Amino acid sequence: MIQQENTIVTLEDPGWQYKHVAKIGEGNYFYLAKLSNESFVELWQACDDIEQFKASYEAMGGGTCALTHEEETPIPAESVHKIQYTLDVLRKKGVNLKDYDGNHPKEDGYWENLRRLANAKGRRKVQSW
Repeated sequence: MIQQENTIVTLEDPGWQYKHVAKIGEGNYFYLAKLSNESFVELWQACDDIEQFKASYEAMGGGTCALTHEEETPIPAESVHKIQYTLDVLRKKGVNLKDYDGNHPKEDGYWENLRRLANAKGRRKVQSW
């Protein structure tokens, strides 16, 4: 079951690929947590944009952060690049996900112009001196 409160979406019983504190060196700790692919997909489909997904993911405890001691309460953060990487992997595996992270119809003309420019430049012969 999904609960939506203000802009934060929470999953009732999220699954985690991993969620733990790692000791790195002497007195340095690092918190790491990543949703399972199933929970990632469920959360992604429930959100309206990538900012809402990121905030919801972090509010559930997903992301990473440095800790001063092992029992410190983590305040994790997740990078948009890691989120987009996971989306790319899932999409390449054939998972049909919402497309609110890019390629909006109003931007089609812009991207088409860049494609034409790249193709034209690629076909031009380079003169050597």
